[in-house]
Amino acid sequence: MLTAAALAERSTQVRQAKKHVRRALARGELTIADVMRDQPTELADRALFEILLLARGVGRKRLHELNTRAIEEGVNLALTLASADESTRRWVAANALHSTPLAVWDRLML
Repeated sequence: MLTAAALAERSTQVRQAKKHVRRALARGELTIADVMRDQPTELADRALFEILLLARGVGRKRLHELNTRAIEEGVNLALTLASADESTRRWVAANALHSTPLAVWDRLML
């Protein structure tokens, strides 16, 4: 059984890891395609739309456009990263790259 101090330390480590991933995404060091492909555990509980908002170049206007397109195509951006299937993650990766063809996903997966 973990002590209160050990639990507090672990909690701090998890928060720091999440902060690092969020900041890397915001700085452009990590792309949406990277996140969709690698599914970092630090973002597993985040909704796809939240992850998109963390990314460089995606603001509320871009998110609105993506969400409109997602609804039209039957994609749910309210799913968490952990619960999104490959086709949903593939759609997010391809469409977050400003209309880049889905073939890019295949190249990114190599």
